[in-house]
Amino acid sequence: MKTFASGASPSIPFDRLRVVGDCTLLEVAARRPITYSVANISHAVFDVTSPYLAGFAEDRQTFAVVDEKVMLLYGPSIVRYLTERTNFVGCMSIPGNEDAKNLRTVRRIFANAMEHRLDRSAVLVAIGGGVVMDVVGLTASLYRRGIDYLRVPTTLIGIVDVAVGIKTAINFLDKKNVLGAFHAPLGAIADRRLLKTLDRRHLACGLAEIIKMGIVRDPILFELAERHAESLLSSGFSEPADVPDEIILRAQASMIDELEPNLFERDKRRLVDFGHTVSPSLEAASGYRMHHGEAVAVDALFSTALATVQGFCDKNVFHRLRALHERISLPVSSEKLTGALAWRAFEEARKHRDGNLNLVVPTRIGNATFVQKVTSDELAAALTLMR
Repeated sequence: MKTFASGASPSIPFDRLRVVGDCTLLEVAARRPITYSVANISHAVFDVTSPYLAGFAEDRQTFAVVDEKVMLLYGPSIVRYLTERTNFVGCMSIPGNEDAKNLRTVRRIFANAMEHRLDRSAVLVAIGGGVVMDVVGLTASLYRRGIDYLRVPTTLIGIVDVAVGIKTAINFLDKKNVLGAFHAPLGAIADRRLLKTLDRRHLACGLAEIIKMGIVRDPILFELAERHAESLLSSGFSEPADVPDEIILRAQASMIDELEPNLFERDKRRLVDFGHTVSPSLEAASGYRMHHGEAVAVDALFSTALATVQGFCDKNVFHRLRALHERISLPVSSEKLTGALAWRAFEEARKHRDGNLNLVVPTRIGNATFVQKVTSDELAAALTLMR
């Protein structure tokens, strides 16, 4: 035991000391419980009689960051609700596209937060799609070393994907989501009524993320999408009765089951990464004219083609997925998806996944595995199958 001139002074917590060679270690061990809810509500979220947003915010300062298009549609209702039901101090709008997912937008939110003198107990309310929730989440993780934020998703991708996890990120130097943080939200409020103002393309992008979870986790979810995709898209995700709610809840539950044991991604093998290996490179190569859900759809089909070529799944899985994408006008290929782009995407994925490819490929609908190696012949065969 290491000794000290003062002896075993009670002022020094000796039970924390560990001597290794000539080094004396004082160890710190802490645990931070993470609990948040995704509230799927049957009451219009911005109706002043709705208790949900006010319940999350309580009496703390509330500052809203709203997608510009959402502000045009719902701005008066949002401001009225926050003014009457919360300790509202202000709001601002930002673009909801990938071009706004950068440090400039984060700095704008910082500047507004400081102008309105938001304190450490304040709540940022992110109202919009995935871009808005990502940017606001990252800003909340940094402002005053971290404040709470609440997600109010207004897109289908936001409801079934972004609102469920704890990742936040922005793009930097042409790299998608390369700057980010794990920062759990105060909660999320999903109001399916907001989807009625979305166009078919955006709804289809959200459905791509739902289909993704059906392929890797839930065959019933995939079959529901197969059976009802056209009705869901043509009705603003409101018909047939009861189906939209079941699909959303199944997709969210599948995401939560996958994410909860690995929220901080200690394990880099994640089934939710299906469709997310080459898709970031596809989006960037298109100048972000290809929407995220569209890139995920192409990536998912490409990964399924590879699974078919490598013998992991029957070709029928590939054909069912392709047919579903075609029916809802999701892309089934892209001129940007070349062998060279795929190899670069694989290398980028390895940097992000501790040197492993961890390419998620289906073995059957509702089940998947991980691939670590792809040969040039297999890659060429998969691209041929897609075309």
